[in-house]
Amino acid sequence: MTRAASAIAVTLLLAACTRSGTGVELTVDAAGLTLDSLVIVASYDGTAVTRTVATAPGVPLTLVARLPDRATTVTFDVTAFAGSTPLAHVTSDPIAVPAHQIVPASVSFGSGGGVDAGDVDADVTLDLATVGAQWTLERGTPPPGPGAIRGIWASSGTDAYAASTNTGNVNLFHSTDHGVHWTSQQAAGMPVDLNGVGGTTASDVILIGDGATILRGANITWTKETPPVPSNTRLLGIWAIAPGNIYIAGSGNVILHGGAAGSGWIVQTTVGVTELRSVWGVAGNIWAVGSAGTILHSTGTSWALQTSGTGAELRAVFGTSATDVWVVGDGVVLHSTNGTTWAPAAEGVPAGVSLRALGGRPAGPVWAAGTGFTILRRDVSTWVVETTGLPVDDPAADRLNALYAPSLADVFAGGDGQILLHRP
Repeated sequence: MTRAASAIAVTLLLAACTRSGTGVELTVDAAGLTLDSLVIVASYDGTAVTRTVATAPGVPLTLVARLPDRATTVTFDVTAFAGSTPLAHVTSDPIAVPAHQIVPASVSFGSGGGVDAGDVDADVTLDLATVGAQWTLERGTPPPGPGAIRGIWASSGTDAYAASTNTGNVNLFHSTDHGVHWTSQQAAGMPVDLNGVGGTTASDVILIGDGATILRGANITWTKETPPVPSNTRLLGIWAIAPGNIYIAGSGNVILHGGAAGSGWIVQTTVGVTELRSVWGVAGNIWAVGSAGTILHSTGTSWALQTSGTGAELRAVFGTSATDVWVVGDGVVLHSTNGTTWAPAAEGVPAGVSLRALGGRPAGPVWAAGTGFTILRRDVSTWVVETTGLPVDDPAADRLNALYAPSLADVFAGGDGQILLHRP
């Protein structure tokens, strides 16, 4: 037998990764067993991904298990089958995988387990596995399911909130288990549409909505606060920099600034007349975006108009620092590396998609979501479409409206049909 035929190689796609590549090149030694398939369970970052691959009797199988582009630890649980009959089982020791590296490892049904991090034979590439959905639908029903998630915030993966339109006397969801289960409520018994949620700690969460609604608290206990704005104001975006430094944006060109619970809210002076839909910032640099291509910037108290170069409706702003800020909207993506000037950055975005949400972490990727249940991950120089597994009946609608990543291991997304998605 020639060297090129000594192993079957498989790309086992566990999650999306960038061109640099992070994962394990794993050889499974059949140890003389006559088998025709393997069921492989890879466990990492609190999740488990199962794939079934075909093999040939007595021939080692080499697979590339691609992982998210970050340092992690993965364990492989491998079962050999002949038809539907299980023949043998082996579990690897935990394998430490540095970011942006493919680590060689092997397991054998004749060794009783363990990992041999030696060279592997991978001359032949034969794709026997397919890519599944990278996001898990945790709750809700795609349209025509009623209602819509409009905002998400989480202090951690075990403390996540999703603000919703008031549907069936429910306008708020809370999860304590990475989105596996969501409990519902009508916050403070108020039948209003909630448009956003933010917070500073697990015990200091702020809900905003129509009718100038601001509710503050946690879990099921909420206190109504009254801002100095007209009662018909729609509060649409919120960002909490610190307990004493919270911004809220809304209709009528409203921007509110506040601090500790009960200390009140101050209306800040802005320029122009528009609907402001999203606000984000770091200490000393705040941005708000809205209708007709509006981008406003503040260093703390006063606001100035920045040149966006577009008249499109802008719907979300987010950044990883003051020199890495993103804005998305109807058919437009803008990026700023200095906080002042904006350049188009829509490479890879499908035509016709209106992006309505942004999220991410300083040490991780930036995510965008929008119509057609589209979720995008920013690669080095382009946007990459993620697989949600959701059926799309109307590409111009079927919206995802909210994104939030409390950690590198948890990203939440929500949208029409009160659906909530999670990605490890």
